[in-house]
Amino acid sequence: MKRTIFGIVGFFALLLASSAFTERITAPAVGYMAPALSVSNDDSSEEIASLSALRGNYVLLSFWDSSRADSRLAMNQYQHWFDSRLSATPDHKIAMIGVNLDSNTRMFEEIVKRDRLNRANQFNIAGEKASFVVENFQL
Repeated sequence: MKRTIFGIVGFFALLLASSAFTERITAPAVGYMAPALSVSNDDSSEEIASLSALRGNYVLLSFWDSSRADSRLAMNQYQHWFDSRLSATPDHKIAMIGVNLDSNTRMFEEIVKRDRLNRANQFNIAGEKASFVVENFQL
């Protein structure tokens, strides 16, 4: 009986220990290169913004989803912060890219209007591109 209980406890301890490290996310080190990302609007093939084009700038890259209130609120705060820095320092080296992962483009457009986000730095991606972003940015 003791051996069985010890075996079960040991199994669960091993399971817990191994599952705690399966999706370990670490903070990037200085000089860390983010995965390549380029975004465009309205499913056009023309690239509007890319991380490679913004090299040498500080980039606030935010991923958000319209169905999650916390990500919408965070996006509003980031937009407000960015706009205040932009008006305070016109020759800034700060850029912002907001990436929305909604599959519904109309929902994205409505949220951008309703939340008064700057459409110039907000992008909606879906399908294969969204899958790539989720996988490579570990979302």
